[in-house]
Amino acid sequence: MSGDHEAADGTAHATAPDDDPPPLRLDGVTKQYEGAAAPSPHSPT
Repeated sequence: MSGDHEAADGTAHATAPDDDPPPLRLDGVTKQYEGAAAPSPHSPT
């Protein structure tokens, strides 16, 4: 039963971090994309 309780806690924790990472990850991807996009087009051009 202890394991069951732990699993339930893990699921709840996974939901919280999962919800937080999406927005943070999007920000990081957008920032990285902007940096890579700016130098990329400049180099080829």
